[in-house]
Amino acid sequence: MTRTFFARYRGYVIALLAALVVAAVLLPSPSTSLGAYVYELLRRCPDESDAIAPSQFYVIGHRGAAGHAVENTIPSMDSALRLGANAIEIDLCMTRDSAIVLWHDWMPDDPIATARQQGTETDVLAKPLVPDDEDPMHRPVHELTLAELRSAYGYALKDSTRRLDVSIPTLEEFLAWSTGKEPLRAVYLDIKVPDELASMGPAVIARIERILAASRPAYEVVYLVAFEQVYDAVEPMLPEGNISFDREPPGGLILDPAEYGSTPTALARGNRHASTIIPITSTFGPWTTARRIARTDVLASSGRVRFVTGTMNDPEKLACLVGLGVAGIFTDFPERLRRIVGTPAR
Repeated sequence: MTRTFFARYRGYVIALLAALVVAAVLLPSPSTSLGAYVYELLRRCPDESDAIAPSQFYVIGHRGAAGHAVENTIPSMDSALRLGANAIEIDLCMTRDSAIVLWHDWMPDDPIATARQQGTETDVLAKPLVPDDEDPMHRPVHELTLAELRSAYGYALKDSTRRLDVSIPTLEEFLAWSTGKEPLRAVYLDIKVPDELASMGPAVIARIERILAASRPAYEVVYLVAFEQVYDAVEPMLPEGNISFDREPPGGLILDPAEYGSTPTALARGNRHASTIIPITSTFGPWTTARRIARTDVLASSGRVRFVTGTMNDPEKLACLVGLGVAGIFTDFPERLRRIVGTPAR
């Protein structure tokens, strides 16, 4: 009888089992299930609209306005403010003679550095130029003097090898430029000390702090540290909590977004800032993953931590992050984000 029943209703049984499997995968509950992930992957953006007021939002020019001008240069900073940024992110390294310079790649042979040298970084205007491997100047920044760095390193347009006539600025030069820039509310200092040189972190922070003390900028200064050993080495030096562990999701499939948020670290350490790096390729479904992490970080912050994210340039995704309630976004095109956020009322 059982055999007859199955033979008669086999199609219905298979369809029912298939429906149960699909439901188990697609239903968005619990939040850490594969079903929740697939559900988020299929929809374009959550429906929440928790955007903070334009007067409180940070439009953060990434390396200035790297989509319009050469990254980490004074003209790039000018462009960022002109295009609507009210905050700026800069990358900092330290030379052998203790100059703090606006330069992204501490180690010229780092995989990210070599990819950038080939012009593979999307959206930015220029690529870094470094000496050939055989050149004696092909060394980490901390093994070069300021004069050597400026003479041997520079920038070219991404489709060219001709060196552009731009200067690598020092932190003092940046601070002199920023004095009196009324739209500027915050500057994020991305500390590029790699984990293998974590012991140098305290010396770098101490040097930066001395420079800041002499300049006394009117805007908020926030340190970003993406390497865990460096963060652990320097975080105790900044008792005001103006530091963020700039967390990047690992490769692979991430089902629990809360596990890789940066806000819990900030709350546990007494920091006032948190940030996350949007992955590019190694994380499965990078945009979906970044969006889910951003949402959990926003919910965890509860107004106690300023959570920012980036770098993002796509207008639709920028609008999505704004709607989720993030407090700021790094972008190479500040004008795109400013159009979405709106201009603060005066």
